[in-house]
Amino acid sequence: MKHPRLRRWGRRLSVLALLAVCFYSIEYWRGGRKWTAFRAEWEAKGENFDQPEVPEIPDDQNAAKTPLMRELTEIWRAHPQRFLHPQKLTEPDRGRLYELGSLLRLKTTRENRSRISGCRLSELAGIQWVHDGRFLPDDESEAALEIIAKFNEHAAPLAEIDAMLALPALATPSVDPDDFEATTPPHADRLFRLVQPFGFRARAEIQLGNGAAARADIERCLAIARLLLSDRGPSKMGLYLGTSSLNLTLPRIWEGIFSQVWNAEELERLHLGIERIDHPTTFMEAMRSHRAFDIEAATSFRKRLRYNAGIEHRNNGAESFGQKNLAPSIGYPFYEPLRPQGWRYAALSDRLSNWQRAFFTKADGTVNF
Repeated sequence: MKHPRLRRWGRRLSVLALLAVCFYSIEYWRGGRKWTAFRAEWEAKGENFDQPEVPEIPDDQNAAKTPLMRELTEIWRAHPQRFLHPQKLTEPDRGRLYELGSLLRLKTTRENRSRISGCRLSELAGIQWVHDGRFLPDDESEAALEIIAKFNEHAAPLAEIDAMLALPALATPSVDPDDFEATTPPHADRLFRLVQPFGFRARAEIQLGNGAAARADIERCLAIARLLLSDRGPSKMGLYLGTSSLNLTLPRIWEGIFSQVWNAEELERLHLGIERIDHPTTFMEAMRSHRAFDIEAATSFRKRLRYNAGIEHRNNGAESFGQKNLAPSIGYPFYEPLRPQGWRYAALSDRLSNWQRAFFTKADGTVNF
């Protein structure tokens, strides 16, 4: 015969378990009902909460299918995790695009910023690139010639890059779309790293008064920004790197205007090159993609586990680079499995309701595509 105290505790635990089941069931029903009503309301207006469809791009129009990028794809598929840290790869495993970017870009420094304008560009060209928004000194024509000569040593791969930049779009490959935090393809980053050397050669050409050559390099930078912003891959890295490419290119245009190396026709050509960049549409698509990821994470525990794994991988990567001054990214809390699913549905409805009315809706109440 069981002890009376054990029976009492058994009944109490049974009641508590029943109450917990009722509580979770009611909250799941309430939150799910709210989310279903919210979604039905906006879908009736023409909104789509799923991931935006990625258009199919023919191989002959896709920059990711060029020989330089195909080589990078093969290396990345062999080392998807290690490619986040290229220094761990042997030189043959880095790819020609990476090596060319390294030869032209070299090292980056932020030291002696107050004395940068007094440095000889010939020394910088052989040692390091320097981030500096000021115009070149007036007596650096000899150094500018040395920089241009350095590019001429790599004429063949640069011609291959020009052929790639002439293509209309970029569609980066994927290993696992659900795990893009840990397996982001390196293609966009390698393409982005070409903006600085092309921009630096444009500065040298401006220094020498070669407006046509400087405009050609700036158009290469704009083409890189256009390709990156056209990438609709799952990681959306193209959006951020494309915007950065554009921001790095605009100062070169200002320097050319300041130095008066272009006529009205050349300026109009640069203006048209900027207009070709489909930035607003890409931004809207990226916002919708981020919203779809928010929905998937709120409705799928597996997605949240994947997200936490990606956050941990990113934090470990930052720590391995010695970036201890950066605040670590934070994922879902350890008690996440205990939270009622209905709470996530309700919070998602409230959050996206504000997004819809503030961003995805026009003044007349229709959906803003």
